Amino acid sequence: MGIRFVLYMVSGVFSEMTFYAFRVFLTVKPRDYHLPAKTFLWMYPVYGSLVFIFEPIHNAIRLWPWWGRGVAYVIGCFVVEYVAGWIIKRITGKIPWDYSYSRLHLHGLIRWDYTPVWLAFGFILERLHDAFIATGPVLLRALVGG
Repeated sequence: MGIRFVLYMVSGVFSEMTFYAFRVFLTVKPRDYHLPAKTFLWMYPVYGSLVFIFEPIHNAIRLWPWWGRGVAYVIGCFVVEYVAGWIIKRITGKIPWDYSYSRLHLHGLIRWDYTPVWLAFGFILERLHDAFIATGPVLLRALVGG
C-alpha cells in the first residue's frame, strides 16, 4: 500500500502541474512556451491519500454503469477538495487554490465548472488503480532490489 501511496502522489502532482501549465499557456498572453507549472506541498499527502479514499470506492462501484461511477467520482473529488482546502485553511489561514475569483465557487474551496475535470480524473484514476494493483509487486521488487 505504501508504494501505491507514492504512485498516487506522483501521478496526482504531475497531473495537477500539467493541467496548470496548459491552462496558463492557453489563457495568459503573451504565451509562455516554458509551460511553467506549480503545485502546493500540501497536495502530496492529499493525492497520496487516494490509496485510502479512491481504491475502496472504486472497488465498491466497479460494476456500476459509467455514468453512476462518474457522478460518484465528481462528488468524491469535490468532497476531498473541499475538506482538504478547509483543513489547510484552518492550519495556515489560507486556501492554496483560492477560487473566490470565480463566479462558480463554493467558499473559494471548489469550482463547479471543474466538474468535467473531476469526471475525467475519476476515470483516469480507475485505470491507474488497476495498473497499480497489477504492477505493484513488480515495482516493489524493482525498488527494493529483489
